[in-house]
Formats: sequence, structure tokens, C-alpha cells
Amino acid sequence: MNYSNKKNGFTLVEMLISVGIFTVMSAIILANYPEFRSRSALDNLTNQVALVFKEAQIYGISVREEGEALFDTGYGVYVSGAGTTQLLLFADKNKNKAYDPDEQIDVFSLNTGETISRICAPTCLGEGNTGSTLPPEQPLSVVFIRPNPDAYFSPNNTYDMNIPSVSLRLSNRSGSYQRYVEIYTTGQISVR
Repeated sequence: MNYSNKKNGFTLVEMLISVGIFTVMSAIILANYPEFRSRSALDNLTNQVALVFKEAQIYGISVREEGEALFDTGYGVYVSGAGTTQLLLFADKNKNKAYDPDEQIDVFSLNTGETISRICAPTCLGEGNTGSTLPPEQPLSVVFIRPNPDAYFSPNNTYDMNIPSVSLRLSNRSGSYQRYVEIYTTGQISVR
């Protein structure tokens, strides 16, 4: 019988190289984790903002009784201007296609530090100022009225039929990452 004195396992050099590779990979992953988390949170928030507009659209084309709201009442979303951290869902009871303080139904808050950093008509995409940016303090109402899914835009609480679309730019805390929610007069709501 031939017994071998060889033992299976790692040598010290192989173990040090494996630990070194693991340490470098862990450092890279941990260094990028805050940015990944910030981007992921903004992606989720952008989808939630689009869903708030979709909820208003569904309320607008269906029948929902809200206090004094009638069958032909429109529903919308009010954004108080760039830099805001809230969206207000409202019932357009007086049918002026704009938000009035007594029409509020619900509030959606952007609690994670992200903001709506810019409101553009028609678009913020391209960032070369391809769209006319609404003044930062200017509020915007987007209203949906049955029976069509069409959107009506009222910057500064005045309905403007010449606006084909509105774009909201959402930014993370540092401003290094942006996402967009676009609403078109045809009722299309998209996230970019």
C-alpha cells in the first residue's frame, strides 16, 4: 500500500489572494451602494407619481362619488410648483379645470428627500431647454374629465389649450439623477 503524504486544501498564498479579491469586490459594491439605493428609490418614486396621475385619470373617466361631486366632475392632480414634495389629488367640482383649495381629496407626499425639480411644457427631455420651463413658483393642475381619458393642463390655475404635454422632472437628493413623468393631452402617461 502506498500512502501519500499530500493533503488537499488551500495554501497560505491561495487563501490570501482569495481574501484579497473578495475584499476588493466588497469595497466596490459597498462604495456604489448609496448611489444604487438613491437611483432605485427615485425609480420607484417616479412610478408612484405616474400612478397618482393614472389614479386621477381613472377617477375622471369612471364614476366616483366624492361628496358633492357629480357624474361629470373631472378629477386631477395639482403640483404647487418646482421644488415641491407633494401632489394633491382633487375633484374639479366647479369645472374650471384647475385646483381650488376646497376640492382636495388626497395628498401624495414625496417623503424620501426627492423633489419635483422642474415642470416643463411641453417637455423637459433633452435638457437643452427644448421645452418652455414653467416658472418655478407656478402651480400646475392636470385634470381628466369623462368620458375621454384626455388631459387638460392649467398652469397657474388658467386652462391653456395650446399645451400638448407636460413633463415633471424628479431629482434625487443630490441632483445627480433625474427621472421624468410625461402627461400628454391624449391621456398618455409615461415614465422616462
